[in-house]
Amino acid sequence: MPPPPPRPQPAEGGGAKALSRSAPKPVHALPPCERVLESLITARRPVVEQGLSLTPLYARDRALGKLHEVLAGVVSSGSLVLVKAPRGFGKTLLVDYFREQAWERNGVPTYFVQAADRYSILNSSQKANYLKYETFRSFCHFLFGYEETDDNFGQRLVKMYGSVLAPYFADIFQCEFPREASVTIEGEGPGELSKEDVDVLVFAAVAQQFDLKCPGKKILVVEDAHLLNEFDITMITAFIAECVDLMIVITSLPVVCAPELRGAFENMVKLSSDYHEIELPMLPLENARQVEAAAIRARKFDPPLRRALDEQYCGDLNHAKRLVGTAMEAGMIELVNGVATFRKDVGMPLLSLVQQFNTGTINSKIDAMAPVLQVTLKVAVVAGSEFTLGGLQWSHPVALSSNTLAYYLFLLQCHGFLAVDPVHMGPPAEAADLGKTVYRFESEGARRHLYNSILYAHRQRIHHAFAVHHEQMVNDVDDTREGLRVVSYHWSKSGTPVRALPFLLEHGNLALHSYDYQSATKIFNQAQRIAESSNSTCRYFRGL
Repeated sequence: MPPPPPRPQPAEGGGAKALSRSAPKPVHALPPCERVLESLITARRPVVEQGLSLTPLYARDRALGKLHEVLAGVVSSGSLVLVKAPRGFGKTLLVDYFREQAWERNGVPTYFVQAADRYSILNSSQKANYLKYETFRSFCHFLFGYEETDDNFGQRLVKMYGSVLAPYFADIFQCEFPREASVTIEGEGPGELSKEDVDVLVFAAVAQQFDLKCPGKKILVVEDAHLLNEFDITMITAFIAECVDLMIVITSLPVVCAPELRGAFENMVKLSSDYHEIELPMLPLENARQVEAAAIRARKFDPPLRRALDEQYCGDLNHAKRLVGTAMEAGMIELVNGVATFRKDVGMPLLSLVQQFNTGTINSKIDAMAPVLQVTLKVAVVAGSEFTLGGLQWSHPVALSSNTLAYYLFLLQCHGFLAVDPVHMGPPAEAADLGKTVYRFESEGARRHLYNSILYAHRQRIHHAFAVHHEQMVNDVDDTREGLRVVSYHWSKSGTPVRALPFLLEHGNLALHSYDYQSATKIFNQAQRIAESSNSTCRYFRGL
């Protein structure tokens, strides 16, 4: 039994037409494609990776057992497993242990599809048509065994495919092709196929040849499924439809795919006759301490340091390891006979280091974003801890459609800044309903840091836009007091805070009538401060 290929390096940059299992397979129409793929998928046999298990795997026995159970009973039509968890919960480590054990115990090889980085697509100056196939190109390089540039690899495919699918690969790999960029299939009669039809044909042919050259049970790991686009989902769907004895393991954040791709993803799931979901819980504190201690080669932590680290634990093991490593490098922690302890001569408390560390992490994420995504995040930060897509769309300085803005907010979810209200996690709704989708910030501390980093004048302009929007919508909200609170808040932070006074007074009166005297006092005090600073005391407070 040949050893499995090693994990490929992820490609930067990486959607979907549903396939039907009952649809006729177009193999007979593509003789050149068959011959080329047969020659491309060579019997290369790399050395098995060693040392995958250097990082211990804690508290994942149930999930690991489920993966082995699915592999043992993999059906001829294939099995699909979705492993989802927040960032840093150990999805990749779990899959690494599983694929290593699958090879050692049963000789089952593993192949990889690394979803292309959707974030870099927004930052790239390359054509979108080129970037949307990034995942497919990466898989072609890995499966076909070429170590060439995209241009050389594409030229080779163009020459080998002749006149049948050469224009298609010339388009994917952005290489020269002298003929017209149209695709006709021999034996199918006159006319041209659509680009979507050619996608299905090529992906199906690749899947069939992959199945032919890799007989028996095999595992296909698709990492970071939340980054997939519609062409990537078409490709994976083709593997489900065409391959036998194939187990596909997909790792993803809890938000599995962009809103516009939920339908395609559900169709892919329905096509699989054996579908399973594994949701990884947060690792217990005891095991998290073991991971953190291993990161600095300590046996354990002394009680004060352990309590301080436990307060910062959020489930993200990567974050926890980097934090304790940073504290070690800063000289705040020392090892005494294998026990990690605070250095008594260091004055800076751990909380200050944590704040600096978290700030640096947030800033590095923002620096990697495209400008339009940075602007969207800033507008969302000013909106508050919770906001609707419609309100954000109204106040956004760039005119964006609801679907485009939903996609940008999805990317911010992938970055770990936002979460969507669970009631809005179903299939995509109409544009009017999409505007009512409620988002919230995962960390109020991160939101406050970002808010303070925005220039004061910019904050005022964004608050003004939100105030105008909420003033128009104040009578349409279910909770009148909450609507008044939001609109008065944004006017008070805008360049014209005096416009908040009517809403503050109305809000205060409603609080009085509800016998909420404490809230009413705070509201009227705020109104008094604004009125005094703008010389409007007599106008608004005569007789109060």
